[in-house]
Amino acid sequence: MGEGNQYASQLMLGEENVIDSYLDYIENNPSEILAGFVNILQAANQYSFNIDFALDRFKNQIKLFNTDMHFKGGYNDQMLNHGYQDFYYELGYYQIKQRNYLLGIDALLMCLELSSSSKDDLMCIKCLDLYGEYRSEANEKQIRNYKNVVEKLSLPTF
Repeated sequence: MGEGNQYASQLMLGEENVIDSYLDYIENNPSEILAGFVNILQAANQYSFNIDFALDRFKNQIKLFNTDMHFKGGYNDQMLNHGYQDFYYELGYYQIKQRNYLLGIDALLMCLELSSSSKDDLMCIKCLDLYGEYRSEANEKQIRNYKNVVEKLSLPTF
């Protein structure tokens, strides 16, 4: 665990050169993939790193995130849900910054869905705000998905 924290700390200081070592660490510690990628994406967004190679290297594991989302309401499930929210928000922001608008909006909509179902108002607002900034880049399907999620949001939640 200490090794992963060390890489995360170095990344947050802008040390891009640790990404490959951090990815090797994550690969050898699969339970760290979600937290590791949240850290990598946050650093990439803060320091404008290109991490497409990292996303590509772990694309199969990342695809499994979508099938892994069975939340039962327990503490660990809430923590896992929060991790997925952070991941999809940071991924959405990263892809949008890379001008991969469709991928970014898909990730943002996934985050909005997760945060609305778990009543995470702050994350909902962050998603709504970022989506609003780039809504002109959304395709018809994404616009429909956005409207469906927003309709489910009940005003008393906010």
